[in-house]
Formats: sequence, structure tokens, C-alpha cells
Amino acid sequence: MIVFSKYKMIGRISRLLILFSFFSVLMDAQCPDRKTLENVIAASKEPADLLSYVDKMKDCPYKNDSTHVHLVKTLGGLYFMQGNYLNAIKFYRQSIDIVASNANRNSLTLKGIPGTYYWLSESYAALNLANERMAALDSCYTVAIRINYIDPSATAALYKRGEYFFNIGDYQRCIDYMQRCEWLSKELSVEFLELSREYRSSSLLWQVKALLELKKYEQAEKLLINKIDECKRSGQINNLGTIYSQLQSCKCVRIIIKMLLSFIINPLPSTNDLATISIASKH
Repeated sequence: MIVFSKYKMIGRISRLLILFSFFSVLMDAQCPDRKTLENVIAASKEPADLLSYVDKMKDCPYKNDSTHVHLVKTLGGLYFMQGNYLNAIKFYRQSIDIVASNANRNSLTLKGIPGTYYWLSESYAALNLANERMAALDSCYTVAIRINYIDPSATAALYKRGEYFFNIGDYQRCIDYMQRCEWLSKELSVEFLELSREYRSSSLLWQVKALLELKKYEQAEKLLINKIDECKRSGQINNLGTIYSQLQSCKCVRIIIKMLLSFIINPLPSTNDLATISIASKH
């Protein structure tokens, strides 16, 4: 009788252990509380802190909403900071895909997409994938314009596109993108006022550099003169030194070209002409 009770007790314990294991697995597979997950995301330092939650999201009623997007986008950022650019790309793309596939849901916002595209482009840049990088930069600013939400990622995208085309010798496209950057920078909110001014000033100087490469000296000079007038009217005098320097370069180039053309017609320049060229070349 005692032996029978002993085996009966063992059977009960076994069943309890099985039930405990079942509920443990069930709890592991359950959707995490939204607020808890947001706190975990905010405190995460390593991708390992969040990876287990990606699978758990499959059983969540709030799957494919802003919390889900926040989770995978944060994973992309953590991998980027580690230098694991392939996984960064994977999760940045997943974040974009969730929003694109559920854009009609009220629980989602499109405002984060331009920034995600920008960091996606930086991940491609780190892997020297130029075409993919340029496509991501284009998506960054075009989406920003379409949803009428202009943040620094959109202006940075245009700026980097302009730099890229200058570096490969496509000066006209450099000018096109820097013009768009200058225009879009004006749409930045007041909190980015200083950044807006920096982008407008710097993008104009890139246009001047490209025009000089194209030997369009009068256009470059006109741009700079207009910018000087604008700075004086608005009281923005910080960049005037750089602008005046660029303007002087334009004028010197024009002087030198005019004199060289005159030398072709009259190959015996006077001493004064040679002195003028020497002075212009030094500026």
C-alpha cells in the first residue's frame, strides 16, 4: 500500500513537471507587454537584448505597429554601431517594409522612414555599395517630400548626393542636388535653424565649385554676389569671409582668362599685364 502511494505521488509530480514545462514554453512564446517591451528597447545596449523579442512579436496583437517598428529599427542601429552592417541593413529594411506594408494603420507613423533610409544608406556606404547607397539616399529625401516631413536626414541625403556627383566629375548633377539641398534646408523646423543655415551656405559653395569646374565663371560670381546680399540683409555675417574668398577666386580666374585671350591676339604682353596676372594668381 505504501509502495502504491509512493508511485502515485511520483506520477503526480511527473505530471506537474510536464505541466510546468508546458506553461514555461507557453510563457516564453507569449507576446510581451507593450510598455515592458518599450522599456527594454530603451535600455538595450546589445542586439542580444532584443533578438528574442523579434520572434515573440509574431504572437502579438500589436504586431506590425509602431512598437514593432521601433524594435527592429533599434536592432538595426545596434548592429550598425557594432560594425555589423549586413545585419544593420537586414533590420533597417525590415523596419521600412513593416511601415510600407501597413501604411493605412493608424498606429503607424511614416515620419521615421526618411531617417531609416538615411542610416540604411550609411550601412551600404560602409560596405562600399555605391548604387544601393545612392538609391537609399534618393528614397530618403523623396519620401520626406511626399509625406511633407522635412528633417535633417532629408537635407543630408541631398547634400551627400551632391558631393558624390562632384567627386565622380558629374558637376551638373552636383549643382542640381545642391540646389535641392539649399531649397529643402529652408523647410527645416526652427529647432534646426543653425543647421539649415549651414546647409544653405555649404550647398551654395559646392554649386560655385562645380560651376568653376564647368568654367561658368560669371554664373559662379553671380551666385556669390547674390549670397553676399542675402547674408547682409539677414545679418548672417559668419560665412562672409568664405564667400568673399570664393568671389575673389572667380574674379581672378576671369581676369587671367581675359588676359590669356588677349595674349593670343597680341603675344607680347606689357610689364603691367604680367604684374596683374601675378597679383591675381596669388589671390
